[in-house]
Amino acid sequence: MSEEIKEIKEVKEVKEKKRLKNIGKRLLFVAWATPLALFIVNSQVNIIPMIFGDKFNEIIKPVYPSTILGFLLIALAAKEYFSMLKIKFPKNCFWVGYIWIFVTMCGEIIYEPLLGLSHSLYILLILTAFESFIFGKGKQWKRASLFFVGVVFLYLAGSYLLKYLEPAFMGIWNFPVDNKYFAANFGLVTVLCAIFLCDSGAYFVGSLFGKHHFSEISPKKTIEGCVGGFLFSVAIMTIVFGFFGNHPEKPVWLGVLLGVAIGIFAQVGDLFVSLTKRYFAVKDSSDLIPGHGGILDRFDSVFFASPFVHIIITLVNKLS
Repeated sequence: MSEEIKEIKEVKEVKEKKRLKNIGKRLLFVAWATPLALFIVNSQVNIIPMIFGDKFNEIIKPVYPSTILGFLLIALAAKEYFSMLKIKFPKNCFWVGYIWIFVTMCGEIIYEPLLGLSHSLYILLILTAFESFIFGKGKQWKRASLFFVGVVFLYLAGSYLLKYLEPAFMGIWNFPVDNKYFAANFGLVTVLCAIFLCDSGAYFVGSLFGKHHFSEISPKKTIEGCVGGFLFSVAIMTIVFGFFGNHPEKPVWLGVLLGVAIGIFAQVGDLFVSLTKRYFAVKDSSDLIPGHGGILDRFDSVFFASPFVHIIITLVNKLS
């Protein structure tokens, strides 16, 4: 019996060391990645005139380094998702998904795109059918469903990341008109902080106080951790919006509402991606980010919560 107890203790010690090492990697990544991300987000350089002059100013919206970063994140996330798909379906033509996402996201930075979203979705449906019929022999409904849903999710995530620089989002922050770009950046950083603090708060609170499991999808998640993450997101959005929100038109309750939405949907996004990884039997989407896994592991909450943030803002702007 003593040998068994000793082995159990050794296993626990190994797990604890691994957990502490993982936390160290997370903190080290945050230490260098956060300043770099802030620098990119706050860069006001419009790339298109630098390359092509003024000939495309009336066609293409301003493209900032943060715009390129948004495209890059979605491209890396798509690579990770299609890599998981290939585990189940090694013979494929999933590269058409890259093309569709890229072309459709480019429509977001053009003032008058040639095709609307409904047309683009129909084209994706055709591509999905083509891919499934040719490589899946028309018998794998799961293949078509996983491909279609994944591509649409990645497109929505990317398009709503780009919307953080548009007037609807800029207008909810209380800054002078000539500082709208800074307002958008400040608001974007606030939303991202709320989402990441929701994720980190859930992780740390769950690690310290978690006793009750929340979902079978992610066995490590606890009710205590979910509540902690939710409170973190509500607190950051309420406090920041209380100081810098557009008070005359958008009272502080909008900050509370956004915090609630982030606290819920950031964690739903985490579960959504966890469910996907469980289906493909992988622990992480990749090992790109030390201590965090891949882009889908780190930004799943951002990808899932961002659309709902913009839904709330759109409704408030139209109803107020």
